[in-house]
Amino acid sequence: MSLSGLLQAVLPDPALTKIAEAVGVANLELEGPTAVRPLVTAALATRKPVLAITATGHEADDLAAALRDL
Repeated sequence: MSLSGLLQAVLPDPALTKIAEAVGVANLELEGPTAVRPLVTAALATRKPVLAITATGHEADDLAAALRDL
């Protein structure tokens, strides 16, 4: 299922805007529900390249697949 367009719809959200404005902080660590990881990662990536670290390879594969759908 493609979620194309979802990112553009949620980018104006104040919480995502605040997170995206934190780009450039030397060490930015974020925690949150698994479901929001792709949106937060994509929001950050609209400003700078992102290195997302996950606990397992499976989580990394899931995140990569979700980002491709955005």
